[in-house]
Amino acid sequence: MRLWGGRFEKEPEKNVEEFTRSLPFDKRLYREDIKVNLAWSKSLLRAGIFTEEEFQKVKKALLQIEKEIEEGNFEFLPTDEDIHTAIE
Repeated sequence: MRLWGGRFEKEPEKNVEEFTRSLPFDKRLYREDIKVNLAWSKSLLRAGIFTEEEFQKVKKALLQIEKEIEEGNFEFLPTDEDIHTAIE
């Protein structure tokens, strides 16, 4: 399911989907995206939305994703539009 999927009644044409997909280009931004997700998670902890336990679980998962990408073991899916949706 795509993040924007609820806005349209039908799926986009395959060629449009392929044209707008940036994952092949922005895979190299995975470290930066993980840093952003960690910072956001830390903010959610400070705001009292995440508990310390929830923050630690998210942090552990993000670091595991980073490791898998670096080792070439992360499975990118055809539905991943960009590095952010792949990591999320």
